Amino acid sequence: MRQLFIVFSVILLPQLLHAQVEKEPLSGTVSFVSSRNVYVKFASTQNINVGDTLFVMKNNQKVPGMIVSNKSSVSCVCTPIEPNKFEVGDTIQSFAAKKPEEKTDAEENKEDPDNEIVKLPDEDKEVSPEKKTNAAGKAKVRKRRTNARVSAASYSTFSNNENKTTLRYAFIYRGNNIKDSKFSWDHYIVYRHRLNPTDSLQNSLGNAFKVYSLAGQYQFSDNTSLTIGRKINPRISSLGAVDGVQFEKTFGQRVHMGVLLGSRPRLRDYGIDPSLMQGGVYMSLTPGDKNKSHQPTLGFIEQRNGGNVDRRFVYGQYNGTLGNGLNFLAPWKWICIKKSMIPFQISLK
Repeated sequence: MRQLFIVFSVILLPQLLHAQVEKEPLSGTVSFVSSRNVYVKFASTQNINVGDTLFVMKNNQKVPGMIVSNKSSVSCVCTPIEPNKFEVGDTIQSFAAKKPEEKTDAEENKEDPDNEIVKLPDEDKEVSPEKKTNAAGKAKVRKRRTNARVSAASYSTFSNNENKTTLRYAFIYRGNNIKDSKFSWDHYIVYRHRLNPTDSLQNSLGNAFKVYSLAGQYQFSDNTSLTIGRKINPRISSLGAVDGVQFEKTFGQRVHMGVLLGSRPRLRDYGIDPSLMQGGVYMSLTPGDKNKSHQPTLGFIEQRNGGNVDRRFVYGQYNGTLGNGLNFLAPWKWICIKKSMIPFQISLK
């Protein structure tokens, strides 16, 4: 009888011990909840596999709560099983997991790069493209924005002498960092004509075809850019469009310095006129407080006509917000040749 008891003990004892280890639950805590996923942190996820079911205790009974879809060394990303709802701090148990082995002092002191919770890319809070970095963590991903528009309009006037109908077509495009590159492009082109075939506008391409902007920009870095083509510089906007090259560099976050060299559009038909050359330098400041909007600019400009100096002047411009909905633009020029001050030009909106 004693020998029979020993035989049964040898056979059954390992099975009982094995079942006890297998059924011992491993508890975790909900650390983050999104609209799609639940993040659970454990002491270790060594014996938890993707696809396992995690349970929640309700009325002393195991209720399937979620399925593991991804994991790191100490956390699991899970998909909740309807109609369960979870909150941060809820206790979650894994009954399929074995009891984790105790770590040695050397293992506990060793830094684990997987300790942080790894969030899936389909989370609610998307990271701004301007804040994303590459694998090395060095280069910023430039924010790509594209805006294109085509419009058509018709204007008609009726009188006893003559009826006139004018058609106007506008082609507008603005693309920043095209295909995540350093190159940007924008144009604003207008074509208009009258339906009366005897009108001179029909026979004059310069009057019918207007290019208000046509320029490409290349960003050498976040603080340095080069623009080639026809472009109105917002820091010296009252000078109008510049047909040529504009180079600008930013020092720190507030100081912007630039150089321009090119020509002025012809006043008669807004065409290119190489005889109206101009060039100069400018410096502009932007506010340190993002809630405030004001930008003073100071520069020195020389404009020529037919190769001769037409004028040299000190240029100033202030563009800012005085109050709610009130924008203030005040450009001025001190013409060095005539030794006179041109009155302030003020635009209020």
